[in-house]
Amino acid sequence: MSDSEIGAKIRMCIQVSATETKCYGNRAALQAIATELQRISASDPSENFEIHLRLGLSDHEALFGNCIRKNIWVVEEGDQCNVSQGNDVPNDAIPSGFEVTFMHVTESQLDSLEPSPQCSCSP
Repeated sequence: MSDSEIGAKIRMCIQVSATETKCYGNRAALQAIATELQRISASDPSENFEIHLRLGLSDHEALFGNCIRKNIWVVEEGDQCNVSQGNDVPNDAIPSGFEVTFMHVTESQLDSLEPSPQCSCSP
């Protein structure tokens, strides 16, 4: 890790379209996600610990202050958040209600979320 990355501020763009969600983050953001996923994966799955990317990674000033530039922002299909075009935050990016959440669940909880087969096929 370079000296400029030590203590770097978490920054992430979450781009949402009808077909996919892309998360573009700096090293600090990816390390924070990895730390949180490691923590919740080590927990008892019946506790259902989770991380919400926007809420969990947003800095205090972005959440509670009068900060105009947020450190975590969401853009929807058609908005600019393309790595090849730079990473300037659109002024209207944060009002989206979109969130990405990871939750540790039990196998039985996963079973209840799995869709029913559309047909029964024999091998």
